[in-house]
Amino acid sequence: MRFLTPKIPTFNPSQKDLLIVESVGKQILRGILIFIVISNVFLFLRIFLRLFGADPENPFAAFIFVISGIFLLPFFGIFPTFRDEIIPGEMTFDVSAFVAGFCYNVLMVMALIVIQIVKSMLRTRKQTKETVEKGKPINTTPIDQSFTHGRT
Repeated sequence: MRFLTPKIPTFNPSQKDLLIVESVGKQILRGILIFIVISNVFLFLRIFLRLFGADPENPFAAFIFVISGIFLLPFFGIFPTFRDEIIPGEMTFDVSAFVAGFCYNVLMVMALIVIQIVKSMLRTRKQTKETVEKGKPINTTPIDQSFTHGRT
């Protein structure tokens, strides 16, 4: 007799550890990507509004300027020759917002690369440890063949 309930897979402890590493890595990647999308949207809107001289008293523009100001905190006054204050009707290019967007993108790409490297290192270490602990010798013939290929 067949039951309609799915069969739940069983995992050994090292497989559970690998699943946890993968799950945590995916959650961190999602958080980074959400941050980068939100920051880029608000910084782009700020650049766009400042470029066309939006009035900071307008509720929408004020909302964008306040939220994007959170992302700009480390970058205010980075270039002293450019003004950071918003003057209604004056068309200016927001250099601080542009630099902030660029820096956030570079830092996030670096963080994504580091996370991928750490995940692959942990995965490789766990797989090697599991193989050695089970008493199975590691098969090095593919590596040996690649080094001796062409020398015979």
